[in-house]
Amino acid sequence: MACSDLTTGRGARLGWGAVAVLLGLVAPVCHARDVGHDLGQDVGPGMAHDMSHDTSQSLEGSPDKLEGAVGLVLKYAPAFPGSSDVSLRATPAGFVRWGRYTLTGAGGFTTQSNKEVERGLGAELAQRGKLVLNFNARIDNGRQQSDSPDLSGMGDIPMTVRGRLSARWEPVEAWVVSAGVAVDLLRKVGGTNLDVGVQREWHFAPGRRFLLGGGVSAADRTYMQVWHGVSAQQTQTAAYPAYQANAGLRGVFASATYRHEVDHTWAGFAGVSHSRLLGSAAQSPLTRQAQETSWQAGVARRF
Repeated sequence: MACSDLTTGRGARLGWGAVAVLLGLVAPVCHARDVGHDLGQDVGPGMAHDMSHDTSQSLEGSPDKLEGAVGLVLKYAPAFPGSSDVSLRATPAGFVRWGRYTLTGAGGFTTQSNKEVERGLGAELAQRGKLVLNFNARIDNGRQQSDSPDLSGMGDIPMTVRGRLSARWEPVEAWVVSAGVAVDLLRKVGGTNLDVGVQREWHFAPGRRFLLGGGVSAADRTYMQVWHGVSAQQTQTAAYPAYQANAGLRGVFASATYRHEVDHTWAGFAGVSHSRLLGSAAQSPLTRQAQETSWQAGVARRF
């Protein structure tokens, strides 16, 4: 499948327009932080990424400390959103963080200061009080028709790089509200997707935390058509009727995660998330089940 033909100038303008709006909302933050600092920096997969509660440390006070971790993540999840095929996958994971900059292979882990790390290459752009602005670029692996028999004849969605601008706010202790917008930086696939979430955290004992979160995601027509639509060309090779997906809400999700910091070196987590597709995504002929549950666990050694 050649997805580049789905990318329109209008969709691209809408995507960058959304980025501009988010930047505008936090412009006072950037203005207050633009002296003496270089600009840089999950999601987000995803649909249920963890958000950090630790936004109390200012960027000026953050030393340029090098830290990281290597580990393994196990995930039991559907082959693609809406699929009835589930599988267990083991993925090597880890991250390297230097000051405000992070390079991450997989999400789910935290730094020694309990700051979440999202997939990709990212940085903290600015911080003012409890509000933090981040940017990260991550590889979107796309989708292969070999991922599931349900995708036979649909062709592949090519790999691309998506840039995600996000804002994270801690209105009160233990509560975090986040919002993000992501666009295709290479314009190979196109489309813009957005997400808004909230998370609550509880500390049971030193090094032990439990988190509950939830949120909603949305996308423009290009993104929805690529992932949930069926083009006239695809009807020639796949056993699906033509289907035009529309812009709008894509899904809602809820997650629960338990984190255990064994010591300053070893840490692990386990979590479960449940999501439901909405709108055009739920009505797509590709969707075998609109609701899905995934499980994830990981262990890492920090350095």
